[in-house]
Amino acid sequence: MSDNNLTLLHHNEYDSISNQDETLSSLIFFTIVYVLVLISGLIGNFIVLYVILKNNDLKHFTNYFFANLSAADVFVLLFCIPTAIHDIWAKDQWYMGKFFCLSNQYIESCATSVSSLTITAISFERFIAICEPFKVHDIFNETLTLTTICLIWAIGLIFSLPFLIFAVYDSSFNPTDSLNDTSNL
Repeated sequence: MSDNNLTLLHHNEYDSISNQDETLSSLIFFTIVYVLVLISGLIGNFIVLYVILKNNDLKHFTNYFFANLSAADVFVLLFCIPTAIHDIWAKDQWYMGKFFCLSNQYIESCATSVSSLTITAISFERFIAICEPFKVHDIFNETLTLTTICLIWAIGLIFSLPFLIFAVYDSSFNPTDSLNDTSNL
């Protein structure tokens, strides 16, 4: 009987170690994927911004939407990916400080909203270009495009405000809170 108990104990210990190895390998895998997405996304979006801003032939109102989408995606990459990496490693802890805790959801929501609304504006502009190819330049011009982009950012900033207004910081989730003196925030 004692041999059976020992065997079960041995298998349980092995299973636990095996699960820890699988969990660690999953964490490493997802971290590598997130970092690759972050790096390739930043490089790609900065190339788009650089090309549109430096090439006078591409300074067209349609490309302003693509530049805006790239800018919004840079914000998504810079705020969503590091937070996702933090979340998979931190296990119900918060190590990124009070300010980032209170503002992160707002910034993420704003950036993803701006990105989605910009894609909607691009789709609408392309719809008009296909359905009314001779009127598209009368309907969409530089002024309307820039106004639309400003409106997109205003909507993103305003509609995301509840994340900022109702954010609550709970220091019990931050074991290093004494190291982060953020009492003046």
